[in-house]
Amino acid sequence: MPPRGAAFVVFSPDGRVMALAERKQDGSVLLLDAANGWELAELKVQGGVATALAFAPDGKTIASGCADGTTLIWDIKQVETRKTPAAELSQETLTARWTDLSDGDASRAYRAVLALASSPKTAAPYLQERLAGLEGTNEKRTTQLILDLNDNVFDVRESAQKELEKLGEAALPAVRQALGANPPTESRRRLQDLVDRLKKATTVTEEVRSLRALEALERSGAPEALDALRALAKGAPNAEVKRQAKASLNRLVGRNATP
Repeated sequence: MPPRGAAFVVFSPDGRVMALAERKQDGSVLLLDAANGWELAELKVQGGVATALAFAPDGKTIASGCADGTTLIWDIKQVETRKTPAAELSQETLTARWTDLSDGDASRAYRAVLALASSPKTAAPYLQERLAGLEGTNEKRTTQLILDLNDNVFDVRESAQKELEKLGEAALPAVRQALGANPPTESRRRLQDLVDRLKKATTVTEEVRSLRALEALERSGAPEALDALRALAKGAPNAEVKRQAKASLNRLVGRNATP
């Protein structure tokens, strides 16, 4: 729900700026830092209460509309430069925020994304190193783990199931394919259990953590973050990280392109 006194709220394309339309007559449109609520700018509306707000795709302008037909467009390119710069994070804090990215509490993970995004000098190289260290899903290894679900040794079966569960959604296609191939009873039971667990998982997989880390780099948009994204888009061992890094770069380039 919008804050008290606000007609409604919209967010910039990168999620960093919140625009709030005041409910009072001849009110203002307030631009706030979405991470901490700091006021960045106040835009005076002429013609009554703003009944519509929209950011441009690049986030550099915002338009307001009133019931009397008045439409105003503001250039807000300089707004973000007013934000108080965050202190760079220590190695200990970086490790803690990396852990938070995998938290099942989405609000805690989001705060970690914002903290990392606002400290690019230390966070960008750290995230690049972490993401570059993620291995891709090895199809042969996944196949072997599925075969191990029917091994004669109980510990081997248990270990295989736990490892497949750690792979998360990346293992689901192979697990479902094996389940549909009329596997032995023990394998079928474990495969079905894996599907059920992964579909209802409350823990965050490594894949989700990597997406949140990439979101932090994209939100930052700083030179250090761009360098990290370029390196990952070019040579990340994990195919999904590589693909998502390329997508982040494309979005950043699109937002920063001069019309």
